Amino acid sequence: MGLILDLSHEDLSRYLKGLGEQGYRADQVWEWIFKRKTLSFEEMTNLPINLRKTLSAEFLQFPELIRVSISRDNTVKYLWRMKDGELVESVLLHYLTSHRNWVSVCVSTQAGCPIKCSFCQTGLSGFRRNLTQGEILAQIIGMEIESGVSVSRVLFMGMGEPLLNFKETLGAIEVLMQKESYGLSGRRITLSTAGPEELERFLQEGARVEVAYSLHTPDDELRKSLIKYPRLLPVEKALSLLLKYQSEYQRRVSVEYLLLKGINDTEDHARSLVKLLRGKPFFVNLLPFNSCPGSKFSASSPELMREFKQTLIRAGIKAAIRKPKGLEIQAACGQLRLKTLDEHNIPVDN
Repeated sequence: MGLILDLSHEDLSRYLKGLGEQGYRADQVWEWIFKRKTLSFEEMTNLPINLRKTLSAEFLQFPELIRVSISRDNTVKYLWRMKDGELVESVLLHYLTSHRNWVSVCVSTQAGCPIKCSFCQTGLSGFRRNLTQGEILAQIIGMEIESGVSVSRVLFMGMGEPLLNFKETLGAIEVLMQKESYGLSGRRITLSTAGPEELERFLQEGARVEVAYSLHTPDDELRKSLIKYPRLLPVEKALSLLLKYQSEYQRRVSVEYLLLKGINDTEDHARSLVKLLRGKPFFVNLLPFNSCPGSKFSASSPELMREFKQTLIRAGIKAAIRKPKGLEIQAACGQLRLKTLDEHNIPVDN
């Protein structure tokens, strides 16, 4: 037994036909969930009573929302409890432009993370399990229901490495793009990845979405010391695959670079990064380090970050320093999960 969102629209249609129902019943269920944001089968009043009872008996209830935290910049962090007790966090972010208020949601694909980046609290919290397609999608619908706003963009940038939960992540993306649900364009979905070997398969077979590649250093050896996962693609191979992907499918590829004081933020590092990226139409997001208790790392100074950015820009590489959101509620990049486990007296699984 799982969540009804573990099924695609096509899967749901086949399931309902197996119960002797007409195919259009899948459209009705999807409309209740994705358009009317109704999660209770009993409230789906245009479905036959017996079908409502069957669905209630067959499928799990949605994850339980146990805490909402709101920061001064209006970033909202949600803490969910899955059916087996696992705790998962996701984040809703507001971006105000001259035209509209964009609402992005940052969703998790795993409980914890197996990549074990040494500068990331999520990785330090250990890895417990993959989330199902339905558990990923439930975070989005749950945030919409609780906030009362509609999602503009979905960022697979929460807890976990999306490509190490390949099938469920890809399934969730495909549902988001279906017209019966959100009908999101691939340009409204961003997948963040450290570039495990599965990246090559995703770029060949996966949905055509935007990609954020977590680089953090132009040097493979230094990268291996910062990111402990053994099956990462060599940097140059990953960038070559991403360059081909961007050229063929016209989807934005950004390079994420976390600046760590005295580790990867020198002028030599900046020049090495220029050498690596020159001529490649990637956008570089320079990220300030978000501190966590007991970390051996510290943030580069704002002045040094600006100098690093200018080195890239003078070489013709587009770059910006990303302003962190939700710092005081532990909702910024690399801050999810570890403090929450400590608060709930849950042992870290390393």
